[in-house]
Amino acid sequence: MQLNAAGLSLFHICSERNAHDALQALLSFMIDNKAADDKKSDVETLEQVLALKDKNGANTIHVAAFCGNKETVQLWITVIQKACATNDNKTNAVDLLDKMDGQARTPYWLAMVQGKDAVGALLADAGVDTEHPNMVKEIKEAQEQRQARQQQRLNP
Repeated sequence: MQLNAAGLSLFHICSERNAHDALQALLSFMIDNKAADDKKSDVETLEQVLALKDKNGANTIHVAAFCGNKETVQLWITVIQKACATNDNKTNAVDLLDKMDGQARTPYWLAMVQGKDAVGALLADAGVDTEHPNMVKEIKEAQEQRQARQQQRLNP
């Protein structure tokens, strides 16, 4: 899998731009067209895609969550859950959805700190960790900062 000059894969670009239809086509192609002698499971194929990192160590789910791309995050959740449900080695979907980036941030944390609550809710409903004390504290601080900025704009 190739990266561009900026260190992004096509999967990152689709996730950033909310090009969920293109991402679906790419993922389906990869999963459906593995070589006949390729013994990789669908989960292993997805793990290979999720191993692609940008300059911040973010995988494609991190990028989609940070950008607030609800449809793309939902696609990732659906594809991962489906692959894990049919996986013989019983990889847990949450393990793939809750990976940390190069700065120890999860997709849930990125979404919530950016105020992308709908994306955070999707990930929470999928079972990712929402209770880590440091994460809860940082999310609350970010929410308070957003509220303070909003108040300043309303009452200059």
